[in-house]
Amino acid sequence: MAEYKMVWPVLIAFAISVILGPFVIPYLRKLKMGQTERVDGVQSHLKKAGTPTMGGVIFLLSTVITSLFYIKDYPKIIPVLFLTLGFGIIGFLDDYLIIKRHNNKGLTQLQKLFLQLVIALIFFYIFINSGHEPVLLIYTLGIEIDMGWFYGLFILFVLLASSNAVNLTDGLDGLAGGLSLIAFVTFGLIAWNSRGIY
Repeated sequence: MAEYKMVWPVLIAFAISVILGPFVIPYLRKLKMGQTERVDGVQSHLKKAGTPTMGGVIFLLSTVITSLFYIKDYPKIIPVLFLTLGFGIIGFLDDYLIIKRHNNKGLTQLQKLFLQLVIALIFFYIFINSGHEPVLLIYTLGIEIDMGWFYGLFILFVLLASSNAVNLTDGLDGLAGGLSLIAFVTFGLIAWNSRGIY
């Protein structure tokens, strides 16, 4: 039954998100944290102006709270938790600037990329110093590749590419959610098939 342990964190985080939603969303409305749509963008999106933004706070809180239950037994999640919070804070800052300026311009591309790079570098430093080996494991083929110093560049590329790929699709109804679903199902299958490794 050990393989079902991974299900509980997902269920706990989901339950916390469901509980927080009815409290956080009205509070964001009260603070007038409304979304600003570009006038020169997709015209059908103009009706979404005023929709509460910063809803990602719900997912960040549920992730942190759930992690606190497991961090003692699984300290290796600390680097991942740091990365999640770091990128989440960048997103929060971007949304905050959009709301404060009353337009759709938050952080510039260079500012966002620089902050992401800083967070990714700190993550890599914590990751390596947490006892992780610079080894790329391809689960489907059962291959392990010792990447040495190139491992750092590989991680930076994956983190920055993944984050900005989501940014490009975010805002189009269902697109980011649909692509995320594919990715999460893939991660779940990998975790399920590799349960014996841990």
